[in-house]
Amino acid sequence: MISDRGRQSVQQDAHATDNARIYQAGGDIIIHEGDALQRRRLAAQATGQPISEVTNPYTLSVKQAITASPSTGGENLPELPLYIERDHDQRLRDVTQHAAAGASGIAILVGGSSTGKTRACWEAIQSLPNHWRLWHPVDPSGLQEILSVADAIQPHTVVWLDEIQHYLLTTTSSLGEQVASKLRTLLRDPKRAPVLVLGTIWNEYWITLTTSPTSGKADPHAQARALMMGKDVPVPEVFSERALDTLRATVKTDPRLKLAAENAEQGHITQYLAAAPALMERYRNAPPAAKAVIDAAMDARRLGHSLALPLTFLEAAAPGYLTDLQWDQSADDWLQQALNYAAIPLNGARGPLSRMRPRPGKARFNEPHYRLADFLEQDARTARKFKAPPSTFWDAAALHVSNPDDLTSLASEAQKRLRLQHSVRLYLKAADMGDLNALIQLSGFLEKAGNREGSEEILLHVAASGNTDPLVNLARAAEGEESIRLYQLAIELGDPQALVELCLMREESGDHDGAEQLISQAVNTGNTDALIALAEQRDFSGDDQAGAKRLYEYAIAAGDIDAMVALAEMLDEIGDFESAERAFQQAADLGSTYAVRCLALAAKEAGDLAEAERLYQNAVNAGDIDAFDGLARIREESGQYEAAENLAHRAAEAGNPYVLGNLADMREESGQHKEAELLALRAIRYGNTNALRDLVDNRDDDGKYEEAERLAWLGVKAGSTDALFHLANSRGEDDDWESVERISVRAAEAGITGAFNLRSLALMREHAGDLESAERIALAAAKAGDTSHLTEIALLRDREESRRLFQLAVDAGDVGALFNLAWMCVDDGDFAEAERLAFQAADAGDPFALQHLAGERSYEPRWQKLLKHGLEADGRVCEPWVPPSPTVTQPEQ
Repeated sequence: MISDRGRQSVQQDAHATDNARIYQAGGDIIIHEGDALQRRRLAAQATGQPISEVTNPYTLSVKQAITASPSTGGENLPELPLYIERDHDQRLRDVTQHAAAGASGIAILVGGSSTGKTRACWEAIQSLPNHWRLWHPVDPSGLQEILSVADAIQPHTVVWLDEIQHYLLTTTSSLGEQVASKLRTLLRDPKRAPVLVLGTIWNEYWITLTTSPTSGKADPHAQARALMMGKDVPVPEVFSERALDTLRATVKTDPRLKLAAENAEQGHITQYLAAAPALMERYRNAPPAAKAVIDAAMDARRLGHSLALPLTFLEAAAPGYLTDLQWDQSADDWLQQALNYAAIPLNGARGPLSRMRPRPGKARFNEPHYRLADFLEQDARTARKFKAPPSTFWDAAALHVSNPDDLTSLASEAQKRLRLQHSVRLYLKAADMGDLNALIQLSGFLEKAGNREGSEEILLHVAASGNTDPLVNLARAAEGEESIRLYQLAIELGDPQALVELCLMREESGDHDGAEQLISQAVNTGNTDALIALAEQRDFSGDDQAGAKRLYEYAIAAGDIDAMVALAEMLDEIGDFESAERAFQQAADLGSTYAVRCLALAAKEAGDLAEAERLYQNAVNAGDIDAFDGLARIREESGQYEAAENLAHRAAEAGNPYVLGNLADMREESGQHKEAELLALRAIRYGNTNALRDLVDNRDDDGKYEEAERLAWLGVKAGSTDALFHLANSRGEDDDWESVERISVRAAEAGITGAFNLRSLALMREHAGDLESAERIALAAAKAGDTSHLTEIALLRDREESRRLFQLAVDAGDVGALFNLAWMCVDDGDFAEAERLAFQAADAGDPFALQHLAGERSYEPRWQKLLKHGLEADGRVCEPWVPPSPTVTQPEQ
């Protein structure tokens, strides 16, 4: 009935968006449940303020610039230095102009601290008409403010989300995902277009929020990733030569620019203007007590504490950063002196540590809180990477940190550093405040300590509170009867996945009677997931298709449409086309638009284009955005090009930009190259970031090398680096390393980093014997933050060269390279040096080398204690201790 290729096409189209759509639906349910009254209340209110009234850039977190003395012409200057446009400004302008023309859009500027991200956004909104408004949630921790106000945002509004990670990156709650879902809904709502969302973010937070989890892992940032992918505007750390030329030609108009041009190191213009050098100078020359307070703040931020740092925490933590002599010589008012020193503004910018003052109408702190300057925070992530905080830091956190998210973040970092006692104290406090994630972590400590009963009691409490996942994970890790017992406990607590997995486990072990008993239980409880999972297993094995059919029919009888579709596909695969068509039709009649698409594809393959078109149109009318593709293909193949394009644009507006990309491929194949380019570029702007890849491949394969590169760079301008990355990789596979290097250099100058084939380039130079070039390329990558190239070529060198390159990787911040160095020392018989390196790695948050070393020598009592009890804050091996059990009570029914 349906060819293998056709079936695969339908399934791929579905899989491309189904997960996102399912998550979106779930998120929308969470967000909009009980929201109707709030929506009606806010609908008539105009959010934000007229953009013509937004005249103070500092209220939007634009950094104050350095000042110039009157003797250099520094009097009567505008608040901000004259703006020097760079490559990213054009990309940002494109998004802003599209919004001004009526299309909602989002741009997220990605770069390090003080690189000019927020200033670029400020300049971009100056071009918007006066009837536009700007809304800025003042308190980054007030996520509920966004959730409640988002529904009232009207057309012609800029949503300003400086440091967007504060709104999207919530580690122990779903609020960040709810915010992301709200923003996606806002951007897709044609009734509220145009709106413009502008955000800024550091590179490391961008990676965290946009990296897909490994297979089988939870996906905590699915909504944020869907919101952000393809919307990044990279902001380079340094000015390009072209921007520097513009700067040099402009310095006469503003002495501040002249100072930056003359004194900024290696093109770090924006950092100089933002007073970063003065910050570092103030930090380096701080009196001991002030430096101790700043160090405590730096450690807190780099280890996961949120922006607002309690004064009591800083006061209790700081003494551990002082020597005995420094502490004894401290004045009685050492803390106030330290805070005064750290708070002094630098050339108009905030000092290293500044007091946070909630605005009128906002929730007030119960004690003073301080904020670390973000440039120092970023510097701490490298400068203090290999430093472990003193015991006073962990003790202060356990006593004075009161936010459960902060407690669990710090506890996790303590655990990575094998400071297990401190980790348990922090988790215990978070658990006492009702944090279920902390309880789950504590159950692991109890299990490791041999207190299985206490561990299981915690997991049962967590499960009774609605989260049975940890209990199921424990069942997966257990064996035999213990595994079955835990699965049964999870099933009794209502976990449908536990029923599925136990059913499959019994089936795989040959316990068919046990599997059948669970099938009866699934039928009685309406758990059709278990039925479908077991049916699919029997279907795929090919041993019991009759049994699979029976299970599908059980699920169908329970009202599961997916089971009907699965049965139809099984019947189609075994050649029972008539029965398959009836099953597809039944599923379609019950509302499965996937089944409608399957019927449409079958009709098309049978030559009945009119029926295929009718079915695809029905699916589109029912809200299936994947059906646009089949309909557009029919129109395109019949020569109705304009109609096909209209459908592709409708699909993109509805959230499916892949139809435009597929249409571009069809135009390319038919020789309509210019039209293909235009469609692919539009697809990129709608979020289909790989739309140009096939076109670029075709040009390159045909020997049109300049055309391929031109088109790839057009993709970059449209907002996607995928085609350019792919082209560089393809050229590397063809050994065209000169081309790869040329593309890479140009990309680096444009502020684009990441997925280029520098690794392959370095390895090729290495194998060709050009060791100097290989090392130069690897060092360039390390400077950009990727040390993997150094470690790879290190593995190819002789022993001394290998040791030298691994050390270079460590110097560049690669903690993992310490493992390689440690094991080289073990091979040399230098156990003392191996131990020193392993402890250094643990201090930096990578315990693997130390655990591995301890495992190799676990016959010694010292290493046994280390494996079981961890380390003291100062790095000594802990004496035996027993993790206490938290008090858990059954939740109220």
